Amino acid sequence: MNFEFQNPTRLHFGAGVLEKLGKVATAYGKKALIITGGGSVKRNGTFDRAVSSLKASGIAFAECDGVEPNPRITSVRRGSKIARDEGCDVIIALGGGSTMDASKVIAAVALYKGDPWDMIGHGQDNWVIPTQALPIITVPTLAATGSEMNCGAVISNDETKIKSFVQAGTNPGFPVHMIEHALSAHHDITHGAGLAIVNPAWMRFAVKSSPAKFVQFAQRVFGLQAKGPNDFDCALKGISRFEEFLKSLDCPTRLSELGISDELFSHYAKDAVLVARDENGNLPGRPAMTEADIISVLKAAL
Repeated sequence: MNFEFQNPTRLHFGAGVLEKLGKVATAYGKKALIITGGGSVKRNGTFDRAVSSLKASGIAFAECDGVEPNPRITSVRRGSKIARDEGCDVIIALGGGSTMDASKVIAAVALYKGDPWDMIGHGQDNWVIPTQALPIITVPTLAATGSEMNCGAVISNDETKIKSFVQAGTNPGFPVHMIEHALSAHHDITHGAGLAIVNPAWMRFAVKSSPAKFVQFAQRVFGLQAKGPNDFDCALKGISRFEEFLKSLDCPTRLSELGISDELFSHYAKDAVLVARDENGNLPGRPAMTEADIISVLKAAL
């Protein structure tokens, strides 16, 4: 396999690498804002190790804790205010995907004089794309979202029940994610749990237009035998095996397991298309999805 890859993120990986945090931070300033979530980094000692490294390098710090699993715009506002008031030069995200997502937006909002919600794409005519931000250092505490390596973030608004995204580059079509965001904005479920529910239902929708890709999935992931490149039955068996795998991990695979009914399906569909739509007004993807398509997927996941 030959390829070229460029990503402006500099990656420090290895045992004990957290001890380098202070040294790395000195390249960006004298004071850091540490963003944390529900408190696990303090209970397991990660926070103390990070602070010790910062102090050893002469880096002062302020803290913004309590970022939610689906980070709220209120936390972004709170964090950006702390960054400005404390004169922070660099943002350090210590935690998982939600902490990293919130930190990205806080870093941009700290240098923005308008409403932070302007930066969150939610169907508005004048979407403010960030052009500057404080430097960001992420310390992922689990292998999950990959937020440390990309330019995007997802933020929720409790008042409008919209969960949307901010980015500093192009955004491909990921319909499953957008459908899940519409769900979790209303029900505050974690993104992984929501994807476990929506993914199999969406796959059974998408396989009708592109069976070959799902045949490959069935063969390469689950070792199933196909009669040909477009073996529809093989593709469906692969999707079923995937759903069985999710169940084996105790992931929910039905909306009803979380007490979610079909009452607001049309609302979820409108929210998903509001946040991301193509020139025809459909949810981008392969295939693109109409609101009716989204509702059909949700019904299949019920």
